[in-house]
Amino acid sequence: AGARIDVVLGDLAEAGVAERLVAGRDVRGVIHAAAVVDDAVLTELSAEQIDRTWRPKVTGAVRLHEATLGCELDWFVLFSSGSAMFGSMGLGAYAAANAWLDGFALWRRSLGLPALSVNWGAWGEVGLATGLGERGYATLSTRDALASLGLLLAAGADAPASMGVFPADPGHWFEPAPSLASSSFFAAVAGPEHRDETDHGQVVAEMQQLDEALRRPAMRDYLAARIRGVLDLDAPIDPAASLVALGFDSLSAMRLRRRLQADLAVAVPATVVWTHPTLAVLSEHLLERTALTLEGP
Repeated sequence: AGARIDVVLGDLAEAGVAERLVAGRDVRGVIHAAAVVDDAVLTELSAEQIDRTWRPKVTGAVRLHEATLGCELDWFVLFSSGSAMFGSMGLGAYAAANAWLDGFALWRRSLGLPALSVNWGAWGEVGLATGLGERGYATLSTRDALASLGLLLAAGADAPASMGVFPADPGHWFEPAPSLASSSFFAAVAGPEHRDETDHGQVVAEMQQLDEALRRPAMRDYLAARIRGVLDLDAPIDPAASLVALGFDSLSAMRLRRRLQADLAVAVPATVVWTHPTLAVLSEHLLERTALTLEGP
């Protein structure tokens, strides 16, 4: 279409790179789309991981802001994430950096400068989240995402400084913590089919109705089904197989723990997968915690 494309290589968080990007160009718009994801639950998050996630988004945005203060910009777009709105297990540093961008957009608006922070859902055809679509999550097509961005840009200052654009997929949003669907924040998003109306402890109540000799195999079957669901496995699970070898990591272990606590209505230690490393051992532990007495081996 007659456009000229210049490629300027550099780490945007480093001093001087943003200035070099702007120098000699009539810059009228900015799209800041940097992202680095380094997964870890909060209890295992290191300062290095935070810095690695933080610098391209936060420091990079500040550098672009400072370098373009002398430009007559029509728009200044920050690619934030839905994780800043909803949270996302294992993405605490990433969510925090994106939440900072949302606040930064408001601050720029307060100075009379253009700013828009878009809380994107997963783009399914290009970018960091393409694998989510293959795992069954709803994702945005590139066409729909760019069309949405065009609408937001056309609205200009009439659009809020921070806007979410994501496919409606509450079934996956609330899977790790169903009770969130009943909160006031999510009430307008989650349909009634996704609200947490689970009868907590129903699994235990059903096992209590069984003969004592049947409770051990029932618990193993229940636990095997939950493990297969968390790890997305189809094959049967050997009761003596290592859970770590099956694919458990800190995030999937946390997810299993939440499921168990909801189903069984008992407190489950955060380290339960590591201290009870097989299906058979973990099943026995859960039988003890739920006080289901047993007979036989």
